Amino acid sequence: MIIGLTGGIGSGKSTVAKVLEKYGYETVDADAISREVTEKGSPALKELASYFGEDMILEDGSLDRKLLRERAFVNEENKAFLEDTVTKRIISISKERLKGNCVYDAPTLLENGLQSMVDMIIVVTARKDIRIKRVMNRDHITRKQVLAIMDKQMPDKEKVKYADIVIKNNGTLEELKARVTELVLCGKIPYWEKDQ
Repeated sequence: MIIGLTGGIGSGKSTVAKVLEKYGYETVDADAISREVTEKGSPALKELASYFGEDMILEDGSLDRKLLRERAFVNEENKAFLEDTVTKRIISISKERLKGNCVYDAPTLLENGLQSMVDMIIVVTARKDIRIKRVMNRDHITRKQVLAIMDKQMPDKEKVKYADIVIKNNGTLEELKARVTELVLCGKIPYWEKDQ
């Protein structure tokens, strides 16, 4: 069983994935794969620096993700280059790793048309104001920067059209964990015994 887990930035996908790990799922995290693909010395990092500017590479040789976000989401051309450079590599690696019972934590699962890679789609939603506050606190970026990212993502009302399950996350962390646990225990999300 492969679950596609998606939702906009700040919705709480990673927390849902962590809860599902307790019920026998492995998480394949598209954002983590993105960091692998753009690690120091990687071909993708060199391509990004060539296109967006050499100052994208920090003194230690790693990618300045904050600066990349600022430049990549200003227009469609820049976003398309980022996707062409990084997204194709992420999809290829993801396909290799999606084996057994997995949660594919992928913010752009639907935008990239990857529904066929999964057996079930869970969309995590939250009110826009809550998401903005979460991302500002987590990533230490401005409201304007968060909104720029959100504007480039598929709106929740579109994502839920593809969902087998929608999880609303407007409350506390404990409430979210309890909701996911409830979905597993009532059989809406399959439960797998972990291999001993």
